[in-house]
Amino acid sequence: MAFVPRENISRLWSSVYNSIVEDLKNQKKSRLKLKLLNTVLRYKDPIVEVFVGYKKLEMFLSQKTPQFYALFETYDRALPRICEAIQKIDKGLVIIDIGANIGDTASLISEKIGGASILCIEGNDKYLHFLNRNIKSIENNTVIVEPFFCADTIDNNQLSIESHNGTAHLSFSSTGDTLENMDTLDNIIERNKKFKETNLLKIDTDGFELAVISGAKELLKEKHPMIFFEFTPEAYIANKQNPMDLIELLKYLGYNQALFYDNFGVPVGIYEFKDMMNIQNMINKIDKKKKYYYDILCIHTEDECKYISVLERELNCVNNMEQKNGI
Repeated sequence: MAFVPRENISRLWSSVYNSIVEDLKNQKKSRLKLKLLNTVLRYKDPIVEVFVGYKKLEMFLSQKTPQFYALFETYDRALPRICEAIQKIDKGLVIIDIGANIGDTASLISEKIGGASILCIEGNDKYLHFLNRNIKSIENNTVIVEPFFCADTIDNNQLSIESHNGTAHLSFSSTGDTLENMDTLDNIIERNKKFKETNLLKIDTDGFELAVISGAKELLKEKHPMIFFEFTPEAYIANKQNPMDLIELLKYLGYNQALFYDNFGVPVGIYEFKDMMNIQNMINKIDKKKKYYYDILCIHTEDECKYISVLERELNCVNNMEQKNGI
């Protein structure tokens, strides 16, 4: 059997995956290609270069982000718009991306704006290679990488990493395993003092948002940036946490007004965290059929006059957009 160079295999599957992305974007069926892709993934997970937005990013074949981005016209579109709005209001953007994965968020933001400072925090070695390679193509923003997981304390490290479908999340270790690259966000900022001026904090840690925010109290009390985070009650319950504890912590830190998006990136409504009954009703609407989780954009009480327009514009920005995802 002839030896096939690894780079040729990578090019082959990159071509197949980009073809799938293009089909999805043009609403063409890709069943045979997707079946082929899924068959390959039973045996291997090759490295590919696939378009997310206007740039090709290096990733594993198993990662679903390019498919979601092509299939749903609102998916992952909000954060770049939010960044653009904050930059106009504050005359600058300093953003921290916790759970940076392969750098797709930094890349999509950089398609929209320049002159920003972006701190990408990612502790999983599986994705750090891709993150460091993908940010090299970003020339209009300053991007720094910190190879850490964020926690409430550096001692909270009895955790393990679980991977599934091209993404990974932390879980509490039942075998006593520990992670060495744990730190609080406040400590990480001490090493990167530019980010004491952060005006947007993005968190996507699959159920560990409570620990991340608990380790960022100094930043949130002093600077109180806007926070954009993934709210997944199922993940909090799996970690033996009450989802409402996260809301209570944000209220304690001075955050109240919040815009909820569904998991497709469609704005649902602006709510107040103090209205706990309404928030609980939002949680009850997660049915694992049409709604799986929410993205939440929240603002500090002291900054409502400055930032409430961002929430209002976001709420209205897709009202007249045709939803191709059937929502």
